Amino acid sequence: MNCFSIESNDGSFKPSARQGWYPGLSPRMSGVIFIWILCWPFWVHAEDVHPESSLFVYKLDGTNHCETAPGVSLIAMKQQLTNAGIDVYSMHKRFDGREGIAVCGSPTGQINIYEIPAPNLNSALKIGFRRLPESLINN
Repeated sequence: MNCFSIESNDGSFKPSARQGWYPGLSPRMSGVIFIWILCWPFWVHAEDVHPESSLFVYKLDGTNHCETAPGVSLIAMKQQLTNAGIDVYSMHKRFDGREGIAVCGSPTGQINIYEIPAPNLNSALKIGFRRLPESLINN
């Protein structure tokens, strides 16, 4: 017999009446944790499913060499898309992949990238976004 179980006369495992499946947890909390562990894979993968095809758009974040201004954040630029009625599936920041000049005041090449529904491309283009080239998507 150990702290995890109480053996009955027939040798089967039975949790005590005052403790759940794990020592120190109530039976109710043990049940909640069990359900969470059971359902977690479905919740994680449900976010990756898009009801329609998607594509990536981007916009320079406004950072320049030799300047301390942080540029436009991912969240602030995402607001431009949502204000235009465009859903955003994912977002991240990276360089545009081009060699640029390193002169004070010139753009750093930092871009904010957003995954949006394909039917919303024209709306995104109208508010200044550009479609991300396929060559930059998996790099």
